[in-house]
Amino acid sequence: GVLEDRTTLPFGRRRSWLAIGAPLTALGAILVFFPPETANVSYLIAAMFLLYVGFTVTQVAHLSWGAEIADTPDERSRVQGWREIWLVGGMLVVLATPSVLGLLNLGDFADGVRAMGCFVIVGLPLAALLVITLVPEPVRGHQRNLRWGEALPMIRDNRNLQVTLIADILTGFSAGVLGSLFVYYFESYLRFPDGQALLLLFFYFVSGLVAVPLWMLLSYRLGKARAFLFAMLASAVGSVLILTVPPVNFPVAVIVLLVAGIPYGAGPFLLRALTADISHDDRETGGSPRTGIVFSVLMMSSKLGLALAVGFTFVVMDAVGFNSDQAATNTPLALETLRYLFAGVPFLTFLLAALTIRFYGGFREKRDLTDA
Repeated sequence: GVLEDRTTLPFGRRRSWLAIGAPLTALGAILVFFPPETANVSYLIAAMFLLYVGFTVTQVAHLSWGAEIADTPDERSRVQGWREIWLVGGMLVVLATPSVLGLLNLGDFADGVRAMGCFVIVGLPLAALLVITLVPEPVRGHQRNLRWGEALPMIRDNRNLQVTLIADILTGFSAGVLGSLFVYYFESYLRFPDGQALLLLFFYFVSGLVAVPLWMLLSYRLGKARAFLFAMLASAVGSVLILTVPPVNFPVAVIVLLVAGIPYGAGPFLLRALTADISHDDRETGGSPRTGIVFSVLMMSSKLGLALAVGFTFVVMDAVGFNSDQAATNTPLALETLRYLFAGVPFLTFLLAALTIRFYGGFREKRDLTDA
């Protein structure tokens, strides 16, 4: 993030890094999704490392550019909201690809996974080319570069950024627990047939995608921080609502997942919009481009929350002897642990995220602090 903020090229600060990151990500995807038969662990580690370096370079540039082209608080909500819509939409396309190929008899599951890779390999460079050629990059005049030693003190001294990062870790943790256990809960606990759990997850994502404009409108009326609080409360209720799904009842499950998924896309885009506000305010007072470092730290918090969730859930489920094979017979302890871990932990962490955002500066005002 600091490196991207310090870049000054005639071609453009964010544009230059997007032009570097997109091909790197595509190359990493080629190595990961189309490995040679002789690929070993060292090869896969190197390929994944390249993929994530490229992805990080691309995402920091993309998020920073989106924040910098919006000059007002509502514009920043709108940019991040529509980014979330297209993000979830692309995710749905990728997730559906193996199933669609199977239904059309165009290949097996492995072919579907390779098709997912092709979506990245072909789609990302083309999308980056469109952005680079069609989207203007704001010219802010001469600004001094952020010094390397200023990055950590900036984070340490910015309470709103700290609140946003903690809320992001908590929402990432919640999403990680739900995502890790979703299929296991519906297949092993509720005994849904193979494939239906993924279809229900699809409905959950679709609901979150469709509802994003509603959360955008709410953020215009109440401010992003308070809209985020309501989204977290709705997410907590939704995580418990899923427990009402009866075993092997697909129609009821669809209705419940459509309702529970309404706040799915709200948290990520509202936190990114708040981060865009913070970077805008900090840039105006600090006199140097800082958007990259702010969003790179936010990306770290998101990954930290997800990583902690995956580690936590699988360690606990392994400790109680849970067997993920759908045909396996699990003990009552393992099944009840699955149930309460799946719904109870996200319920608590969503509530903690709602409590955390109340410490955001200007929370009690109708508009956010940087709207003033």
